[in-house]
Formats: sequence, C-alpha cells, structure tokens
Amino acid sequence: GVFHRVTQTYWIDIVLLTATVRLILSPVNRMQTRSMKVMTEMQPEIKVVQEKYKALPDDSAEVKQQKGQDMQKETWALYKTHGTSPVASCLPMLIQMPILISFFWVLRSPKYYDLLPGFRQASIFGANLTTKAFETSPFPNIESFPGMIDLGSLINTPFLLDKFLYLPALPLFLIYLGTTYLQTSQMKASNPQSQQGPMNYMFIMFLWFGLIFPVGLLLYFTLSNLFQMQQYASMKKADVIVKKESESEIKTIEDKPPPSPPPPKKRKKKRKK
Repeated sequence: GVFHRVTQTYWIDIVLLTATVRLILSPVNRMQTRSMKVMTEMQPEIKVVQEKYKALPDDSAEVKQQKGQDMQKETWALYKTHGTSPVASCLPMLIQMPILISFFWVLRSPKYYDLLPGFRQASIFGANLTTKAFETSPFPNIESFPGMIDLGSLINTPFLLDKFLYLPALPLFLIYLGTTYLQTSQMKASNPQSQQGPMNYMFIMFLWFGLIFPVGLLLYFTLSNLFQMQQYASMKKADVIVKKESESEIKTIEDKPPPSPPPPKKRKKKRKK
C-alpha cells in the first residue's frame, strides 16, 4: 500500500518491504549471530557435561532419569553463565513467521491478491509473482500459461504426471539456491562438525521450499539471504579488527621494558654535636 503509491511496481514493493523488515530485525539478527558464535565456543564444555551424566547400561530407569535432569540443569546453567540461550538463535524466524505466513497467502490465493489492482499480472523480469517454479494441477489454465513446461509429456513417469516447470522462475530460483548455499556455508564455518549434518538437511529443505513457494516469496527469501550474508560478513570483519587490536595491545605491553627501579634514598648524615 504505502510503497506501491510511490513505486507503482509490485516487485519493487517486495524489495522495499524486505529491506524494511531486515532493518527492523537487524538488532535481533546480530543477537542471533552472536548467540550462535557463543554456542559454538561452548561445545567443549557441553560435551564434558554430557560425558559426566552419560547413562550407563547398568543404570536403573530412575538413575537415568535423574542423570538426564541433572544434565539439562547443568547445561542451562552453562547457557546462563555465557549469557545466551538456544531460543536466541530461533528468535528472528519466530518474529518473521506472521509476515511470511501472511505474505505466502497473499501471493498464493486469488481471493487475497485480487484485492490488489493488477497484482495477478505482476511480474519480475517476466516471472509472474504468484506462480511457483514447480506447479501441479489443478491450476487455472496451467497448460496455456506462458513459460510453463509440462514435465509429464516430456518424461513419461507417474511421478511427473500433471507436474509443470515454470521456466521464467528458474533464474531467480538458481540465485535463491546459490545465496542459500553460501549462507549455509557461512553457518557451517562457524559451527562444529557435529552441526553440519543437520545443516545439510536444512539446505535440502530450503531447496524444496524454493520450488513450491511463489516467485514473490522467493524474491523475499533471496534478498533476505543477501542481507544476512552481508551482516554476517561485517560482524566477522569487526571481530577480526577487535581481535587484532587486542593482540596488538598485549604485544605492546609485553614488549614494553619493565620500569627501572627507583634510585636509592640518600641517607642524611648526622651532624656531630
């Protein structure tokens, strides 16, 4: 509404909306990145706690339960000591969920986007904002939709029956995929090896999302990835500068010669009476 009065172009409205949301969430995202870094540094301590309360084969059910409770209690105490929490890493996504859900339904349901004049025909570089990269029947006049390829007619297999590929969406889908991969790589670099397996599954999940989300929402996620990558890079650069300054101060103190001892006090000669 507010943006469209000025731009008169819906995909530019999405760009401005994304920038506004990311700007508002910038402090929360910084907290998330810091929290992930602290949790990475905590991993050795957490492993010690896990080993300390590891259940043994001979332990009774009551002992195992007690060990689990003690381990959870000590783990949370560690989080409190380091000033972080696992919830902090999920906070930006939780805040964004109402925006994403409403955005998804506006882009996906005609009863919503038909309330916006001209939104049904809105596109970005030829890709309709309300169409997915991977479409299935029933879809209004899907066979005649410009740029829609019938996969079932190309590859005769039951899985691809009534499945369609929207070619104009593929460039944006590939950009989304590339930015998601780079962002996942950044997260892998800052997390221990044990966390890389779940992140690989997350990338596969995001790959599927890229196929089933409307082009407009795909544009939102692509821009969000770019904003997040830029913020992560700037924070990492700032950390490197702070680390170098700290090391320089320590080296200066170490290289500084020790202060010379004070000169001995001269004894006053007693005058002979």
